[in-house]
Amino acid sequence: MLLNAGRIIAEGEAAEMASLYFARASAEIAKAEAPQGPVPTMAPESETVSFQTDASLDARVRVFRHGTGAAKIRSIELIDSCSRPTTAVEFNDEVTLRVHVEYVADVPSSIVGFGFRDRNGTELVGTNTFEEGVTLPPRVAGSTLVVEFRLRLPLIPGTYSVSSAIAADRYTRAYFDWIDNALVVTVSPPPSGKAIHGQVWLPVDVSVHPS
Repeated sequence: MLLNAGRIIAEGEAAEMASLYFARASAEIAKAEAPQGPVPTMAPESETVSFQTDASLDARVRVFRHGTGAAKIRSIELIDSCSRPTTAVEFNDEVTLRVHVEYVADVPSSIVGFGFRDRNGTELVGTNTFEEGVTLPPRVAGSTLVVEFRLRLPLIPGTYSVSSAIAADRYTRAYFDWIDNALVVTVSPPPSGKAIHGQVWLPVDVSVHPS
């Protein structure tokens, strides 16, 4: 059981509860170390987002990766509301998933997408640039792109794996690059103690009409 101020806020396996405990502790430390005064909910629009590579990614995901290799995911990171990389967030936090892509060959079109999966492998949240109406420009070999997805994570407390992929279009089954378990993210319980029924919480308006 995970306790907060003497109240049970989550129950489950020991490893999962330990992950949630450390996620909450990390969130509290981040809040304490945040600059004083108003903090923007997301990074300013003027912030420069630069392509970067994660030197450990290839070795980390070797058995979870497949594709033609015409384009490669070189880094994937989760950015919190204070513009800091993180792997632990609070329930329903607004975050940015940032995917850094390098094109190894000339590519006239491409689609970048992602998915959040629970520990059973069920994909709970996911989308891609095509479905969101964003057209990526043609790219030549050696060029790069950074694609950002801004979203909230109204997920039941627990640990999730993030997959990401690059495809030529929505019809071709062959991917340029597909990575499972590219990132592991822990979602902590709501600070209010609200119970989450189901895997994903959706906003609900409740009206009561006494007769």
